[in-house]
Amino acid sequence: MYRFPTEESLTVEFKSDRNCLPDNDIIDVVVAFANTEGGDLYLGIEDDGTITGLHPKHRDITRLTAFIAN
Repeated sequence: MYRFPTEESLTVEFKSDRNCLPDNDIIDVVVAFANTEGGDLYLGIEDDGTITGLHPKHRDITRLTAFIAN
């Protein structure tokens, strides 16, 4: 069973997606990780570690992956 990190760090970022996180915010985090040692972005998790889920716009993993890749 996969365990989510319990807190953010230099390589772990939680982003709330309850109100549809703007695409630019997602790109900013991905670019920041790409320009450092990398990291993991967790969409749908609040800063306190509470899992709140993804906005419907971001639930299609293929579309989300293609958006980030572009």
